[in-house]
Amino acid sequence: PGPAIEPLPPIVAPMQATDGGEVRFVALYQPGSDEIRISKVKAEKGAGRDYELWLVDDGAKPVSMGVLPDQSEVRLKVKPEFITKINAGDAFAVSVEATGGSPTGEAQGPIIAVGVSKAI
Repeated sequence: PGPAIEPLPPIVAPMQATDGGEVRFVALYQPGSDEIRISKVKAEKGAGRDYELWLVDDGAKPVSMGVLPDQSEVRLKVKPEFITKINAGDAFAVSVEATGGSPTGEAQGPIIAVGVSKAI
């Protein structure tokens, strides 16, 4: 057998309030896996609204990773095309959208938290 392939270190992205305030969400991802874990630290979205997670890859247009259920711990399935794209140094953001998420594929509501991921 060949040498064992070292698994890549997990990456974490603490997302802070856009005004530089406290951390609101934390994303944790094990590279190569098909789910990302999101912890809600502090956020209020209001009735009839949903949180939506966005991946910002190297300055490209933000891409929706999905709507976040209103729970303190969420496991979100990662689409196959994202599994190889999520790397340390990518930015993540959370917006507040209409129920069900953005209908256009672009953030419509306010971005309430942003953060850059790093290997841990």
